[in-house]
Amino acid sequence: MKNILMLFFIFFSWITLSSAETAPISVRLNDDTAWIGQKVSFFIELRAMGSFSGSARFDLPQVPGTIIIKVGAPVVSSEEIDGQSWFVQSHEFALFSQQAGTLKIPEFSVRFASRAGFSGPANDVQTTFPGMKVEIQRPPGSEKSSFLVTTQSLEINEIWKPTPGPVEAGAIFTRKIAQRASELSGMALAPPSTDVPDGISVYVKNDEIADKTERGDFLGQRIDTITYRMTKAGNFTLPDVVYSWWNPITRKIEKFILPAVRFEVSPAPGSKTATRQGKMLYVWVLLALTLLSFALWQKTFIVEWLRQHWRELNPPDKILAENFLQACAQNNSASAVTFWISWRNTQGELFKPEPELQSAVFTLLRHRFGPEPSGFWQGDLLALAFTNHLNMEKEKGSEKKGKVLPELNRKNFHPA
Repeated sequence: MKNILMLFFIFFSWITLSSAETAPISVRLNDDTAWIGQKVSFFIELRAMGSFSGSARFDLPQVPGTIIIKVGAPVVSSEEIDGQSWFVQSHEFALFSQQAGTLKIPEFSVRFASRAGFSGPANDVQTTFPGMKVEIQRPPGSEKSSFLVTTQSLEINEIWKPTPGPVEAGAIFTRKIAQRASELSGMALAPPSTDVPDGISVYVKNDEIADKTERGDFLGQRIDTITYRMTKAGNFTLPDVVYSWWNPITRKIEKFILPAVRFEVSPAPGSKTATRQGKMLYVWVLLALTLLSFALWQKTFIVEWLRQHWRELNPPDKILAENFLQACAQNNSASAVTFWISWRNTQGELFKPEPELQSAVFTLLRHRFGPEPSGFWQGDLLALAFTNHLNMEKEKGSEKKGKVLPELNRKNFHPA
């Protein structure tokens, strides 16, 4: 019995040791040398003693000038390791880099779940991608600062809406550039050029990426939509757009050129009028600022001048007369007395009211200050007498002004 237990312990320890020595992750890289912009395929293989559960998660790193994407769905298989059967889940990735030299992909976390056998609860497993290196070569004859991809074929076409031609300022054109390449992702293809001359505004819409994988062949597509707006009149030219790629079969740099596009832009209707209006607005604003500055500088003088002219246009006796008539119209005896006394004080010592006005004023005073109340007071008679007085004073003033010229004429008259 003891021998049987010993054999079982040795067998279990051997299985456990074999499982511990087998890493849950490995990396398979078909080729560690590639051209700039060329697809580099590598595979991450996950291993477990039982079936996998759910989807694996990869914390892909951000590498300057490099794109790493996952390709397709994982492939599940099994393999024998030290007499043990392991489940293997293989994930394909594609790498595209614009950085020449030794490219280092750092470690990153990988998480997945597996069961003990085909059933039972899933156990989470966290492991680490061990990192890898790839040598990226720059094709001979290529410029160090140029964007370059590696492919056997690159198709490029463009569509303009509307077709470029003579237009007016404010016109808008839309340009769609489509790129298709084998063994490339659309994400790895060149972005559109935004070089435009002064007088044209450019807006780039988010690119459309459509990658396809058929029977192991990788086909990438990128569609860029660019909008141009003619902001002013003139003749403008969009430069050539040059797309370059390295053909690994012919070992040559090939190019495709979208030709330059020219625009003849005339002024928009009403633009000259708008310009003149803008200039006139500028003149008026400048004049207003000048007047404001002068007003602030001569504030005291201007305020005094305005007060003087206000007094000339609205003398105290005129304002008091208006208030007096308003009090009479409202039959307000108290206010009428107050404004009458104030107005009377502006007329001087020689003032003597007409009998009609004097009688109406006495009636007002008896009502306010008599020994017995005289009932309700109406101010219409007093208002009428006061208005007649003002009219007579105006006529007297006009007669005095009219007599001045004849006297001057007599002095200057010489009979023949």
